[in-house]
Amino acid sequence: KAALSTGLIGFFEWHVPTGMVTADSCFASFHGLDPGAAATGLPFEAVLGLVHGDDRAAVKADIKAALTSLSDYARELRLVHADGEVRWLLMRGHCYEHDEGRPVRYTGTAVDVTASKAAEDALRCVNQMLEASAAQRTDELIEAKAKLEAEAEERERVEDALRQSQKM
Repeated sequence: KAALSTGLIGFFEWHVPTGMVTADSCFASFHGLDPGAAATGLPFEAVLGLVHGDDRAAVKADIKAALTSLSDYARELRLVHADGEVRWLLMRGHCYEHDEGRPVRYTGTAVDVTASKAAEDALRCVNQMLEASAAQRTDELIEAKAKLEAEAEERERVEDALRQSQKM
């Protein structure tokens, strides 16, 4: 309860046979849902429908595997709010109740990791810029080294010619 009261973790319960999901206001906020509707229950498909199109097939496959094996569920996924805003969530669920190998109730948490994902993307961009800069500097150093080697060879040739002329 203390962790949930921080507003950083949302809680949900999915009654599998009826397909209804109830959730707290934090979960509703993460998903861009009405908190009252989330508290009274929403169809599972309405919640699943918020998953980003590029993630939906993998999310469905993971959920199917968890339902079949009665195992825990954990996945990072993107949600798309009605206004087009994309949010990243870390979802975790556990099958707390089953009846003869059929899941009855999953409960779990959602944590908004959008800021972490943005930081990862920014770090990735900085790393790519640094790698590109390092590659460019390496190329410049290779060119400079080749030029110095050519100049050294030319100096050696001139010195040899000078020595030959002094001998003559």
